[in-house]
Amino acid sequence: MYLTDSPPVRFSHIEHPPFTLIRPPVKLGSFRVSPGRIESHEVENLGDAPSAFLRVELKQIPLGQGKLFQRGSAPADLSISGLTKEYVRPELVIERIVASGNKAVELHDPTIPWLLISFTEAWLPAASLQSGEIY
Repeated sequence: MYLTDSPPVRFSHIEHPPFTLIRPPVKLGSFRVSPGRIESHEVENLGDAPSAFLRVELKQIPLGQGKLFQRGSAPADLSISGLTKEYVRPELVIERIVASGNKAVELHDPTIPWLLISFTEAWLPAASLQSGEIY
C-alpha cells in the first residue's frame, strides 16, 4: 500500500544478468500485490518527493507465485463509506474499507482469517479477536 503520492523509482537489480526496472509514479492509497522473489537491488528515487509504502509479507504464499501480481488504483473518493473487494484470488482477498464520519461498515465473513490495517484512528465496536490477533 502506497502511503504517499510518489515519483518514479529505479530498481537496479544486482544479479546475473543485471537488469533495471522503473516503478511508475504512484498515488496515495494505490497498492501492488506481488509474490516477491529472492533478489538483491539498489533503489533510487527519481523525484523530489519521498516514496512511503507499507509492505506486508504473507508467509503462507510462496515466493515467485507470478499469477498473484496486480496493481490496484487509489480510491476515487475517500469521503464515501463502504467496502469494496479490490483483489480476489483463492490465496488472498483484499478488501478496502472506507469509514467516513460515523457511518458503520459491515466487515467480511468472520469465519476466515483476516488482517485489518488502519491508516487513521479506528474504532471497532464489540471486536472479537482470535488467538494471535492484535487489537
